[in-house]
Amino acid sequence: MSRANPGSNTQIDQIFQTHFGGVGHGVRPTQRKIIQSVLAGNNTLGLMPTGSGKSLCYWIAGMALGGVTLVIFPSQP
Repeated sequence: MSRANPGSNTQIDQIFQTHFGGVGHGVRPTQRKIIQSVLAGNNTLGLMPTGSGKSLCYWIAGMALGGVTLVIFPSQP
Protein backbone atom coordinates (compact mmCIF):
# COMPACT_ATOMS: atom_id res chain seq x y z
CA MET A 1 0.00 0.00 0.00
CA SER A 2 1.39 3.38 -0.94
CA ARG A 3 2.29 5.68 1.93
CA ALA A 4 2.46 8.82 -0.21
CA ASN A 5 -0.67 10.16 1.44
CA PRO A 6 -1.18 8.13 4.62
CA GLY A 7 -4.65 8.44 6.05
CA SER A 8 -6.29 9.58 2.85
CA ASN A 9 -9.88 8.51 2.36
CA THR A 10 -8.77 6.64 -0.76
CA GLN A 11 -6.14 4.62 1.12
CA ILE A 12 -8.53 3.78 3.95
CA ASP A 13 -11.26 2.73 1.49
CA GLN A 14 -8.81 0.63 -0.56
CA ILE A 15 -7.68 -1.28 2.52
CA PHE A 16 -11.28 -1.82 3.58
CA GLN A 17 -12.25 -3.11 0.12
CA THR A 18 -9.16 -5.32 -0.24
CA HIS A 19 -9.21 -6.96 3.17
CA PHE A 20 -12.84 -6.84 4.19
CA GLY A 21 -14.52 -7.06 0.78
CA GLY A 22 -16.51 -3.90 1.34
CA VAL A 23 -18.91 -5.91 3.48
CA GLY A 24 -21.46 -4.03 5.57
CA HIS A 25 -21.60 -0.33 6.15
CA GLY A 26 -18.11 0.67 5.04
CA VAL A 27 -15.88 2.81 7.23
CA ARG A 28 -17.97 5.06 9.47
CA PRO A 29 -17.05 8.73 10.04
CA THR A 30 -15.92 8.15 13.65
CA GLN A 31 -13.76 5.20 12.59
CA ARG A 32 -12.25 7.26 9.77
CA LYS A 33 -11.30 10.08 12.19
CA ILE A 34 -9.58 7.60 14.51
CA ILE A 35 -7.71 5.91 11.65
CA GLN A 36 -6.59 9.25 10.20
CA SER A 37 -5.37 10.41 13.61
CA VAL A 38 -3.27 7.26 14.07
CA LEU A 39 -1.85 7.51 10.55
CA ALA A 40 -0.94 11.16 11.18
CA GLY A 41 1.32 9.93 13.99
CA ASN A 42 -0.87 11.02 16.88
CA ASN A 43 -1.38 9.07 20.07
CA THR A 44 -5.06 8.24 19.78
CA LEU A 45 -7.67 6.99 22.23
CA GLY A 46 -10.87 5.79 20.59
CA LEU A 47 -13.82 5.44 22.95
CA MET A 48 -16.75 3.81 21.22
CA PRO A 49 -19.59 1.54 22.35
CA THR A 50 -19.38 -2.23 22.05
CA GLY A 51 -20.07 -3.32 18.49
CA SER A 52 -19.29 0.04 16.91
CA GLY A 53 -16.16 -1.07 15.06
CA LYS A 54 -13.16 -0.28 17.23
CA SER A 55 -11.35 -3.37 15.93
CA LEU A 56 -11.66 -2.13 12.36
CA CYS A 57 -9.90 1.09 13.39
CA TYR A 58 -6.73 -0.63 14.53
CA TRP A 59 -6.83 -3.25 11.77
CA ILE A 60 -6.94 -0.65 9.00
CA ALA A 61 -4.40 1.65 10.68
CA GLY A 62 -2.04 -1.29 11.24
CA MET A 63 -2.34 -2.43 7.63
CA ALA A 64 -1.69 1.07 6.34
CA LEU A 65 1.39 1.52 8.54
CA GLY A 66 2.82 -1.97 8.05
CA GLY A 67 5.08 -3.58 10.61
CA VAL A 68 3.89 -4.51 14.08
CA THR A 69 0.80 -2.98 15.66
CA LEU A 70 0.38 -3.11 19.44
CA VAL A 71 -3.18 -2.76 20.72
CA ILE A 72 -3.81 -2.42 24.46
CA PHE A 73 -7.33 -2.87 25.75
CA PRO A 74 -8.80 -3.42 29.20
CA SER A 75 -10.51 -6.66 30.01
CA GLN A 76 -12.82 -7.48 32.86
CA PRO A 77 -11.98 -10.33 35.24
